[in-house]
Amino acid sequence: MGKVKVAPRVYAALLLKNRTPAQRVTLGFLMFNSMNGNLLFITPFPTLLELQTVTVSLQNAIVAAEGGTTAAKGLLVMAINDFDTIAVRMQEYVQSVANANPADAATTIQSSGLTLSKTPEKHPVPAPVAIIAAIFTNVTGTILVKWSAAKYARVYQLFMTTTPNVANSWTLVSTTTKRKFTVANLASNTRFYFRLVSIGVSGASAPSQTINNITNMD
Repeated sequence: MGKVKVAPRVYAALLLKNRTPAQRVTLGFLMFNSMNGNLLFITPFPTLLELQTVTVSLQNAIVAAEGGTTAAKGLLVMAINDFDTIAVRMQEYVQSVANANPADAATTIQSSGLTLSKTPEKHPVPAPVAIIAAIFTNVTGTILVKWSAAKYARVYQLFMTTTPNVANSWTLVSTTTKRKFTVANLASNTRFYFRLVSIGVSGASAPSQTINNITNMD
């Protein structure tokens, strides 16, 4: 008897690295329209509503960023990351459906609006920030925090506390695309502790090391 031919393994691809923000919006709507009412994808996870929401939010962020303000451009980067996060989760869902019927995997993937690939795309979890510094300033109640870039990070979350050994005492100070942030309106002559979490399309890193400094006296 001859060998039974096995269909080659195929993978769902987003190709996000090569897509502009506007092309991401096009992809988002294509995926939504392709999967909405598609009997192959009865219970998508994340939901199609989540996909539609991040796509519309990205579309709005693109328009807002055309004004050129720093804040709007920062929000655009965050909107891109939010879109990519949902898109990657949807890619994983489509792949799981395709894997359930390997013979028709290519058709299944294409019917979702995604592209076929011979190799799986990798979306690593971002690395923790390796270097962080809290810098004393001459301005009352302010500390400047700077940090190094983390691989695969899209945005950074800066946390602060005065009691680092109390787990639930850490407060989110800022979510930013930059690698420095001036924390203001702090109590004077007080020691504050800081740490960072890197955020990427596949989730969050472990917290960075904790650093501290004292604010200037009045």
